[in-house]
Amino acid sequence: MKQFICLALALWGCLAFAAKQPVYHYDFAKDTDVVLENGAVRGKDFIRFNGKNSRAVIPGSEKFNLTEKGITFTCVVRFDDREIIGQDMISKGESLLFSRNDAGAMFCGFQNLKGQWLLNSSGMKVEPWTWVHYAMTISYSNESGRGDRNYTVSSFLNGEKVAAQKFNDVDPVQEQNTPLVLGYGKGHKLWAMKGDMAEVSVFDQALSDGEIEDLALNNPRLNLKRKDRHPIAEPLAAELSALEKNAVSPEGKWLLSAMRRAARNGADQQSLQSLLRQKKAVFQFRDSNELQNVWNKDQQVCRMMLTDEMAALVMIDGKGTLFPLAGLYDRRAGKEMLSSYGLYWAVDYRKGKGRLETALNYDDNVSWTADCSGNSAAVHWKHPLFEAEAKLDLRGKRLETSLDVRSTSKDHLVFQVSYPCVILALKDTPQDQYIHMTGELVGNPSVNGLRNTPSSGYYPNGHVPMQFCAYYDKESGTYFSFEDPKAINKRFTFKGQKRGIELAWMSWAPYEVGQTGLNRYEFSGKGVIEAFRGDWYDAAHIYRRFLKNKAFWWCEIPRKNMSPWFAENTLWILAKLNYRNAAEAETLKDHLLYLRNYFELPFGSHVYFWEDLGIGARFTHFFPASYSLPFFQFLNEHGIGVKPYTNVQLWATLDGPYEKTDWMYSSHGKKYAIKNFNGSLNYERYRTLDEKSTMPWAVMCPACPEWQKKQIANAERFVSYGAKAIYYDEMLAAGPYCCFDESHGHKMNDPAMWLQDGYLPMMRSILKKVPSYVGHDTEGFEEPLVGLQDGFLCWGPPSTTPLSKTVFGPRMELIGRLFSYVWQFNEQTEQRFYSIIGRQFACAEQLGWFETREIVDYPEMLLYTKQLMHLKNGLRKYFREGELMRPLKWEKAPGKYTYLHESGKYITVDRVFSGAYICRDGLGIVLLVNPMLQTEKIQPLVQYPGKVFALCEMNAEKPRILPNDGNCSPELSFRPLEVKFLLTGSENDEKFQTEANRVQQLLNKVARFRKPDQTVENFGKLGRLPSRQVADGQQITAGFLRNITGALPAKDNSFISWFRWNYALLDYGMLDFGEKSYSRVEISYGVGEGEIGGTLELRFGEAGIPYAVVPLKYTEGQKVTVTVPLRFDVTGRRRVSIRFPKAKSGTFHGWRLLP
Repeated sequence: MKQFICLALALWGCLAFAAKQPVYHYDFAKDTDVVLENGAVRGKDFIRFNGKNSRAVIPGSEKFNLTEKGITFTCVVRFDDREIIGQDMISKGESLLFSRNDAGAMFCGFQNLKGQWLLNSSGMKVEPWTWVHYAMTISYSNESGRGDRNYTVSSFLNGEKVAAQKFNDVDPVQEQNTPLVLGYGKGHKLWAMKGDMAEVSVFDQALSDGEIEDLALNNPRLNLKRKDRHPIAEPLAAELSALEKNAVSPEGKWLLSAMRRAARNGADQQSLQSLLRQKKAVFQFRDSNELQNVWNKDQQVCRMMLTDEMAALVMIDGKGTLFPLAGLYDRRAGKEMLSSYGLYWAVDYRKGKGRLETALNYDDNVSWTADCSGNSAAVHWKHPLFEAEAKLDLRGKRLETSLDVRSTSKDHLVFQVSYPCVILALKDTPQDQYIHMTGELVGNPSVNGLRNTPSSGYYPNGHVPMQFCAYYDKESGTYFSFEDPKAINKRFTFKGQKRGIELAWMSWAPYEVGQTGLNRYEFSGKGVIEAFRGDWYDAAHIYRRFLKNKAFWWCEIPRKNMSPWFAENTLWILAKLNYRNAAEAETLKDHLLYLRNYFELPFGSHVYFWEDLGIGARFTHFFPASYSLPFFQFLNEHGIGVKPYTNVQLWATLDGPYEKTDWMYSSHGKKYAIKNFNGSLNYERYRTLDEKSTMPWAVMCPACPEWQKKQIANAERFVSYGAKAIYYDEMLAAGPYCCFDESHGHKMNDPAMWLQDGYLPMMRSILKKVPSYVGHDTEGFEEPLVGLQDGFLCWGPPSTTPLSKTVFGPRMELIGRLFSYVWQFNEQTEQRFYSIIGRQFACAEQLGWFETREIVDYPEMLLYTKQLMHLKNGLRKYFREGELMRPLKWEKAPGKYTYLHESGKYITVDRVFSGAYICRDGLGIVLLVNPMLQTEKIQPLVQYPGKVFALCEMNAEKPRILPNDGNCSPELSFRPLEVKFLLTGSENDEKFQTEANRVQQLLNKVARFRKPDQTVENFGKLGRLPSRQVADGQQITAGFLRNITGALPAKDNSFISWFRWNYALLDYGMLDFGEKSYSRVEISYGVGEGEIGGTLELRFGEAGIPYAVVPLKYTEGQKVTVTVPLRFDVTGRRRVSIRFPKAKSGTFHGWRLLP
């Protein structure tokens, strides 16, 4: 039967920590309602399939399909030994398949709407008649800004990921009448399963790698021999237990636990037992130094390293399969830092064009030796095809390590090396926290995992922008980093598991053109595990210590090479010319001039879609349209800095006029492109100009000299067009790759190619070629570009902490949060706007990155933006020179507010934002921002330097002085949208008093600002167009549209069609319906065969609440007209938009209001 979480299954009892539960779970040792057909029979605790026509059907599973949540299949099976080619385990008609063959390959995946089976086919052979845990996950990702919408199919054997394959821009088949079938599938008789199935689980979401591993390792049937599950023999177990009862010192107790872990991880147990008998007296020592000296004397099994803060146990006897670091102890916290098998490495190698093979340090064909002197150790491993050497150095609070690998085979190349890889011991759950390098803070990470960031990503990239993370609770923390001063390409992986937090770094081993073996992987920098006390802020400052001493991208403040106008800019506004005509540019001029006059400060405009498609394709050639250069000139003349869009990574495969022909792609672009190991190319896919399909853009190699020259020349051209800044899309945000094109002049498989040979010399050349007033920014935040880019466009979901600003402070600017985008307008439009821009201000980011149409009709939003702009301008000293102080603590913390982000994720933030900054002259400021439309009350615990605090509030006569006794905690009440400041200093310090009075006057100045006068007469004076008048009963067609997204109008504007799924929006801007009141709406539409009408949502006014929701039913393609009541009457001047949730194709003819 269909069994949910409420059933107390033994397995799921073992996994009570897991948040995700199966839709279907069957343990065939128990009665179930699966339907056995065609010879499938029940055994004692399994179902037996005969390899012919037998199968088992899961009842009620007909509606189960692959969705954007993903899916997971797991099963415990044992196969007969037979020659037949394959065996289907789970299938669903023509949509899903989970299979394997006797050679070991798993065939896992789905069929797309084009009739193509998209299968991940990889694996390894397993012994017949052996219980095995198989798993498949399919996960969905949509990063539309990077042209990356994909499903990833991953396969697992006994909890270990075997392979993963990504399929871009595909849509899965949805079947509504076909059930899930066990033991039989697409391969029919040829692939019918012959063997036994003991257990199966089906999830309607993709489980993480760690969750899959935990399912396998905790399955009682399998008794998997994990690397840390070597049974401890009774004599050794008894010896350990006896000594543990009588051990005196914390270090002695830890030493015994480390010996126990060493035994479980594969150390030679006879050697351990003999050593314990020889040294049992040391466990009565109270002095840790004496314990260490006596323990290390006259034995060659292991060495104890010791500092004031840490201890480590290193095996040196060369016996067993464990990594020699058997334990790492935080003496201050009294806690072991490692779990399971602790530290490990993996080396992938290949012969010629053959597949990658993987070796791990605990494999049977790997031998090792170790040497230890003081607090340093060197470990040497030998594999038949390579040798590896690790160094381990215990220094104060940290363990530093490195690993070099050398191929010893003339015809095998070392290809990639994973190290350091570590499993950290769990802290005090669920109070433990993990800080990712993106700034995402996760509570109880072994259960919750990462929410807004992929669990695996490449550095340097927006998902892995820095090289450190940390895991901590209230008592202790572990900092983990690959401190690499060269910033070579790497991959970072996070796994939250029941046994610990697994973290791993991987990078590539370069080789020369034509080299077939004997290459080397040289570790760049140090892998670091450091004990600390505190939270993410303290971990960030550990990383800053590395940056200051060794990183080439660290720079002093204020930065000397930052564009002055860019650094002092307060606001960015998107200007999308949309490849249209001069009329579009004229409308944007009106809007921008209106905003420039009202804001009374200069700002920047990020200009998209400005190039002439009649010359060449998007994202490739960038020659200006006829109206673009006058538009640039107009903006610059009115104090609006122009920043045109360019892309430094892509070349359209159809790069000719209007993307119809191959102009220069084959002759130039293809030569400059990244080549994979097999010679294939990498592509990003974006929608075609007609929105009906997608087309590929090839990814270029940044180290290709010709591509670099093209980008340098482009930058010079853009400056000649009037650019005051340049935006370089995807520079590091969408990569990195390794390149195997022998004509590019770089090494093969070189992790230094992307940055050291590519984007660094490219940007350095650009900075030399263009004037110093030109600003530069790029997509995402990636630390190696600090010092070369002035800003970073962080448009994705906001991080839960200001981690990058804590690390780098004013050395770079963060800009570009997504606000609403018109198609996301809903009842939270205004509140979400205030929350996002208020957070930008508190976090020292440059404000905005919204379109004019997202704000121009909202007087209250305009006023708040103007206030924050002037405050940011008046406080620029703190933003340009100030470093972030530790976040505020609270006696009464702010409440929480949740809104929907464009990524589809729900973002939860504080209802009152804070940020604290201190300058080198000692002046500090705490920003307190209430972005809510309600009154908010908080009580901060202010523990910053300074003898007093000056509280500056809007409309106060003078600052209020608060004494600082170390626990200053004023009760503060905020009016809606109010800002307050706390300055730190000394009451008798004249500089502090002058500054406090200046800030108070600044607050009072912005409090006197007023909303813009939006009468029709004043629109013209301010350069803005008035709303359009709608006659009584007038039909509103596509001709009224200000903007259209995700749909296409007819040439004569008589109808609109080609609706994109859950995405289409019609924006009519401001319409004036006069004084008459309307209570009904008449809708005209048609839905034909194979189309999905979905629903129509008609919205009026700032709140965006649907006034009418109309189901668009099937009409056989005929035009029909329906009339429905409005929830509220409509009169006067209103902003109007229509959304089409879940619509696909269909035809919309228009609408009109009725009394």
